[in-house]
Amino acid sequence: MSFSHNQYLPNSDNRDQWDDINEKSVLVGHGLNSDLKALGIIHNRVIDTSVIYTNAGRRPSLRHLTEHLLGYKIQQNSSGHCSVEDAVAAVRLVIHGVNVPRFLAPEYQNLHMNI
Repeated sequence: MSFSHNQYLPNSDNRDQWDDINEKSVLVGHGLNSDLKALGIIHNRVIDTSVIYTNAGRRPSLRHLTEHLLGYKIQQNSSGHCSVEDAVAAVRLVIHGVNVPRFLAPEYQNLHMNI
């Protein structure tokens, strides 16, 4: 199985959420590498918006992508990032990339044709 849990994650009621994720699940987010590493998760089905929207070797911020491609601002709260807001923005950016692939990094522009 490609999905594994870190044995050091807290044992809580929220842990049951992991039961819905398996090797067929697709994880979507922005800059997922460090998050997955911190959680001790190894997974092969990941869509990382920081990778698919890479431009000239640079990975744009989620905030920048959301404002310029989706037309609204995120991360405006003075208390920091909102995980739900960031997750929703990442999923919307993936959908945008499928619908308007010219904004994706060149190596990802034709992948939707293979789905």
